[in-house]
Amino acid sequence: MSTRTPSEVGRLWFGDMWNNRDTGLLRELMAPDATGTFEGGRTMTGPDDFIAFQAAFLDAVPDLKVELVKSVSEGDDVCIHWRGSGLHCGAGLGCAPSNKQIDFQGVTWLTVKNGQIVTGQDFWNLGGLMQHLAE
Repeated sequence: MSTRTPSEVGRLWFGDMWNNRDTGLLRELMAPDATGTFEGGRTMTGPDDFIAFQAAFLDAVPDLKVELVKSVSEGDDVCIHWRGSGLHCGAGLGCAPSNKQIDFQGVTWLTVKNGQIVTGQDFWNLGGLMQHLAE
């Protein structure tokens, strides 16, 4: 059992895990049966589902950098305002590479038990990002 607080888990998730592409840390921070709901209604369960999502996103934006802007926690929950940026030069988002710099923000609400994410919900303007790529 981990002694990491929800805030620590959030900082690691939106720092080391994303920016270092650390799937070992991802598996450490996410419970095996964790559930996630993403923008557009997509849901997934467990680390393997998330690793596939992350790989597709990184295929589209291989130089993606994620910054934790601010976080607020209460009890088992942590809410994180994050920002992502990079060059859209791959097809992993389901559209042709636009070769455009992208900069987008969102909020993720995580519930953490025993140092692991058990549920997560993302809120960000995926539609706006896709529209920008198509312009």
